Amino acid sequence: MHKIFALVLVLLCISLSVGLHKYFNTTVTPLRYRLLGVAIIVLAILNIVNTLSLIKTRTSRANKNDTSVKLLTTGAFRFSRNPIYLGSLCILFGVGFYFGSFVSFTGALLFFLVSNFWLIPREERRYSKLLGTTYHNYKQKVRRWL
Repeated sequence: MHKIFALVLVLLCISLSVGLHKYFNTTVTPLRYRLLGVAIIVLAILNIVNTLSLIKTRTSRANKNDTSVKLLTTGAFRFSRNPIYLGSLCILFGVGFYFGSFVSFTGALLFFLVSNFWLIPREERRYSKLLGTTYHNYKQKVRRWL
């Protein structure tokens, strides 16, 4: 449920950014900003796909009833405790650069606020309960975003 909400939030934030840009801005965005936006979006999607692949390969369960949680500290998890949220935020920044107006960054701001102050703290509390000092030590070494 939590993952679905995060995906819906990303899609709503993209829609918000595009909608606000279309409503408030009538200027044409220079090509260099559009290309920068596309590059950021592509790199962010590659990061998310790579992270999801890592999660799938490292946490595959033979028993479907196994609810154990394993802490991943390799790949993108070496640099960020939340690489999928980071990738989603980068996608929203890419959308902002693509459209090239201040209001087109509104979705990125909204996503950051909801993720940083609601979604991620809930996950961190869950992982702290499940993993204890292992997760606490990981939090000391690796930042929330970057």
